[in-house]
Amino acid sequence: MTGGAVRHPRAAAPNWMKRLRNLAKRRGVVSTRFPSDEAQALAMIKASGLFHHEWYLQRYPDVAEAGADPALHFLNHGGQEKRDPSPQFRTRWYT
Repeated sequence: MTGGAVRHPRAAAPNWMKRLRNLAKRRGVVSTRFPSDEAQALAMIKASGLFHHEWYLQRYPDVAEAGADPALHFLNHGGQEKRDPSPQFRTRWYT
């Protein structure tokens, strides 16, 4: 899924995505609009300050073995699988 629409429109966005967006918005790194496509959602996740690339790869070796981009994996699969983006963010708390 590249360049397409995010699977979750604003009304149906999972709570973890709403929380990451709110944190990124507070840091001034995203606009007040909800991400409308995958690229914007990916930028929001990275800008939230709560996604740790190396930690995610160490915590989930299947992602590292697959050679997947960890933030993209979290956006498309990890959040729905209740995987945490960092030690400071528990996805299960928002599901």
